[in-house]
Amino acid sequence: MSDAQTQVLAGRDLEATQELAEQLVVSAREQGIALTGPDGLLTGLTRQVLQTALEAEMTEHLGHEHGGMPGPGGNVRNGHSAKTVRTEIGDVRIQVPRDREGSFEPVLVPKHTRRPAGFDETVISLYAKGMTTGDIGGAVHRDTQPRQSVEVSIAANSSHPRGAHRPGSRKLGILRPAARPAVAPARGARLTPHHGGAPW
Repeated sequence: MSDAQTQVLAGRDLEATQELAEQLVVSAREQGIALTGPDGLLTGLTRQVLQTALEAEMTEHLGHEHGGMPGPGGNVRNGHSAKTVRTEIGDVRIQVPRDREGSFEPVLVPKHTRRPAGFDETVISLYAKGMTTGDIGGAVHRDTQPRQSVEVSIAANSSHPRGAHRPGSRKLGILRPAARPAVAPARGARLTPHHGGAPW
C-alpha cells in the first residue's frame, strides 16, 4: 500500500471517529445518559474493554482458559482485586484477575500503576469501526503483548465481558442492535455504531 493510500485510510478513520463521538454526545444528551462519571456510557465501555484485555493477559500467563486444565505448574485463577485506573474520561473502577501463585504481572495496567498509556485513543478508534468490546479487548491486548501466540489473540477477540447480553437495556438513537454481542456500557446496553439508514 502506498503512502497516499495509507493517508486516505487514516483520514477516513479519523472522520469516522469524530462522527461517532459527535453522535454519542448528541444522543446521550437527548436521552439523559451521562457520557462520563461512574454510570457513564464511556466509563462502562472503558471498564469492560480493560477487563476483557486483562482476562486475555491472564489466560496467556496461565496457559489455559478459565476453568480449563491447569498446566504443569498447577497455577490457576484466584478471583479478582478491585483497582481504580485513571483515563481521559476520569477514574474507572475495574476488577483485575489474580492467580493463586501471585505471579501475574499485568502489562496493560501494571502493578502500582493507575494510568494505561494511550488506551483511550485506541478504544474510541476501534469502537468507531464497529468492533465489540471483546474485539477491542483483544486488539488492546495485542498492542501490549506483541509477541503473544496467535491462539491467545483469537481467544481474546472472541471473548465478551459479563453483562453483554442483559435484556431490557436502554437504546441510543444513533445505535442499533448488533447481530453479535456488542458494546455493553454502564447499564448493559447491547450497542454497535450506526452508520446511516434507519436507526432500528
